[in-house]
Amino acid sequence: MAIQFDMSLQNFPKAQLGELLGSVLARCAHQLGLAEDKTVLEVLFGSHNIVPSALLQGHIWQLLSRVGHIWQTSPEQLLQEHSILPVFRPFIDNAHYQSVQLDLISAKTNPASFRSGINASIIRWPTHYRACPVCWHEQKQSLGFTYWQRLFQCPGVDCCPTHRCSLVTTTLALQPSRRHHITGAHEAGTLSAVSLAASNVEIQISQYIQQLMDYKDKTPEIKQWSSFYSKLAKELGYIHKGRIDHQRIKSKVVQHWGIDWLERHGLTLEKENNWLLAMFRQHRRAFSYLQHLSCWMALIDTPFNIHEIINEACSASGTDRTKRSYTSPNAERRKDEYRQLWIEQLKQFETLKEIRATREGARIYSWLYRYEQGWLMTHKLPKLRQTRTQKVDWLVRDKQLVRSLLYTKCRTDEDLELPRKSVAWYAQQVQARAIWDRHKQKLPLCRAFMARYAESIDEYQARRLACVMIRLIKSRRNNIARSEIERIVGINKERCRRATRRIIECDLPTWQSYQEIPNQHQA
Repeated sequence: MAIQFDMSLQNFPKAQLGELLGSVLARCAHQLGLAEDKTVLEVLFGSHNIVPSALLQGHIWQLLSRVGHIWQTSPEQLLQEHSILPVFRPFIDNAHYQSVQLDLISAKTNPASFRSGINASIIRWPTHYRACPVCWHEQKQSLGFTYWQRLFQCPGVDCCPTHRCSLVTTTLALQPSRRHHITGAHEAGTLSAVSLAASNVEIQISQYIQQLMDYKDKTPEIKQWSSFYSKLAKELGYIHKGRIDHQRIKSKVVQHWGIDWLERHGLTLEKENNWLLAMFRQHRRAFSYLQHLSCWMALIDTPFNIHEIINEACSASGTDRTKRSYTSPNAERRKDEYRQLWIEQLKQFETLKEIRATREGARIYSWLYRYEQGWLMTHKLPKLRQTRTQKVDWLVRDKQLVRSLLYTKCRTDEDLELPRKSVAWYAQQVQARAIWDRHKQKLPLCRAFMARYAESIDEYQARRLACVMIRLIKSRRNNIARSEIERIVGINKERCRRATRRIIECDLPTWQSYQEIPNQHQA
């Protein structure tokens, strides 16, 4: 019998201060005694197709539609207080932040890890849940349960700012092997109460990250961060001959943090064009909170307040940096000479890249770019026309692919153990998944093949059932219960299609009764 759930829950745990949303959901499932992953999702969200996220749980509207009468909060407040999303807010455009927030609240999928920059970031994010052993035992004694704190799962936080001790890494992965599983703190068991004392720098950066999470005021635009860092370099005296002294800044950061700490968090500065160099140039993209904090803590000797720094960045102009114009009496006298030299270079080479690859060509180009930029832009070599690749003959491509598809079908016809032979499966077998997704309208023969031979869900269930029945016949297990056969096949009354249900209701009893007659004769 299919389990039916009410649209709203009658019991839901109270979220603790700084607790991750996933931890609250795991505690709810644990209190209700729910063990099956998809049953938990069905109860909490009304859908078993949702993939949980440890740090940025989405589908907030679906959750609040079932627990909002108990947990009276807004979606925005829930994300502000029970996810790590607030640490990104001061460093990305407000429109982009609102878009990510909207995805977490009402989108059908959850692309927040991509859109917030976690997946593409150079920052090394933790792979397992972390906890403070002192907080852990205090929660157990005062509350009777433990929970995951969002602060401890952020890169750069290596200690508890309250108890000033190092964090303990548990054996529970942030991305569990079970795709639909919500990992709760109760699964970690007990933690040792002994932990190493943290250094002052570790405590300080943990406190700053906590301040970032609590920040709710106005945030600057990316262009304003460019002006802020330019102003910061001037105030700290890192200007040499009118330019920012990037080498002194790098030395200061390495001296403060050490090479080991920077490499451990993905902030290595070994490359010539590293992230620190880009921080003090014009910001064309957003940087992570840990990159900003590592700069501030290394360059500003005295303790600072996160709110004051963000407010200072908000007051920056945010205008694009104007290009400097260079003039000198010597340049006025020599401009004709350099123009003639440049014209000679144009006669010798075919592309600008070839000219600048030579030492003399690079020297002349640099001089003209500084003093005669307007003339240089009108006396450059024309861009080479890119040769277009030969067009694809889609008729030939269609015939080649359909031959491969027919060969794959003949080769796999008798293999009943294969997964569902869907359109995507066939396209993957001939290594044409991308071609099929983008150009299937140009492949009429392949479309006809897919329409005729791609396996529907009904056909797939019937094949799985036939495969199981063949194994039972060979092993002479005719007295197996119907429910056991359904379990082996992997279907239930909710997902069983009409054709499969008809086989189970009509053919299965006939097979069992047919098997009983020979057994009676043998007896």
